[in-house]
Amino acid sequence: MGSVQDRLPFDRRQAPAGLPAPRREKRLLLPAAGYRNYTSGAVTNQGTNGNWWSSTPYNGSNGHNLNFNSNNVNPVNNSNSANGFSVRCVRSEFVALLLFFLLR
Repeated sequence: MGSVQDRLPFDRRQAPAGLPAPRREKRLLLPAAGYRNYTSGAVTNQGTNGNWWSSTPYNGSNGHNLNFNSNNVNPVNNSNSANGFSVRCVRSEFVALLLFFLLR
């Protein structure tokens, strides 16, 4: 197991010799965690696709979601709400800004 220093986020550590100092930006990390399929229960697309729920329902059985892979980003998708997609709490202003940059 590494030291406490090794487990700190990079922006809280000193930059290694010869590298620029870390920037203090606010970033949203959305891993490509795949999802759990509601019919089979299988976890698929781990490491290749990210599927993230919105808090906004689409209709009675579907919800809005963001999905992405190495070739595409679809910020306004919808899928069956029974699928096991990832969830990340974010401020609504950040999501609006993210969508603005993705859709332009």
